[in-house]
Amino acid sequence: MRRLWLAISAVWVVAYVILDWYGRLQIARDLFQNQGRVVKMIIAILTSQWLPIGLFVAAVAVLAAIRFDLFPSKKKRNNGLIQPALQSRRLQIACHPSIEGCVAEVLWTINHKPLPVKFFRVAVNAVGEDQSVKNCTGFLRRIEKNGKTKWGGNKAQLTFAQGEEPDALSKIIRHPAPEYLDVLVVTSRNQIFPGTKPITKIRSWPFVPGMDEIFSEPGDYLLTVAITGDGVPTITALLEFTWTQNWQTAALTLIFEPSAQSAPQLKTINPEIELQPSQTDKVPLVTEKKPPTQ
Repeated sequence: MRRLWLAISAVWVVAYVILDWYGRLQIARDLFQNQGRVVKMIIAILTSQWLPIGLFVAAVAVLAAIRFDLFPSKKKRNNGLIQPALQSRRLQIACHPSIEGCVAEVLWTINHKPLPVKFFRVAVNAVGEDQSVKNCTGFLRRIEKNGKTKWGGNKAQLTFAQGEEPDALSKIIRHPAPEYLDVLVVTSRNQIFPGTKPITKIRSWPFVPGMDEIFSEPGDYLLTVAITGDGVPTITALLEFTWTQNWQTAALTLIFEPSAQSAPQLKTINPEIELQPSQTDKVPLVTEKKPPTQ
């Protein structure tokens, strides 16, 4: 019985408010009945008996649209997924002796004399048509051999070719033209240098131990390299450097490229389907030239 009286009282209060509101609008309509056509139209709408029903229907429609997500945001397409162009925005790397640009033979000038050297590089590209990634940088993070760390706990920033250019430490990578990250340099005298920024024309290595001590023995060395850029996941890749103590037979190969958000996955190298740019403007590649070993 008490609930019934409460319900009747609530209905009476609501009816009183509606009737009071309706009466006030009627008065307003009488006051503005001699006004212009636009004012009369506004007053007619506000004093219409259908206005409360219209507002109620509109409110229900808005709530339904929000509840069932009838108006998805611009970022949502393809069943709630981000647009493919943004979803695929990332960097892709490749490194193998058979990939053009990953091995580049050039001439250094030391004491006014030419010195043949080989650059061992990682090809870095942006995935997706018309994609570009700004401020791309690369770092050497670790060197190990036979499960033992030869150098680590630090990072050495590597250059993109050409190392003497102003943007060598921060490169814009535009699909489909790759850029090449310098990892190691081996001279025809079988000296190993890092792919760092040149200081007085020599690649610097301000760390201990030195490069000669790190690569003092032949064998397979594992190098950890991190590559990143604006708005893309960081790639932490494992490279294998086969050091034969002969600059002509040494090789650098990508072992695997771990995902930034999942466990490491083995990356199989297939030179026929891997990154093979049709032309390279910035990397001098001399395949037929065989300078005499000093």
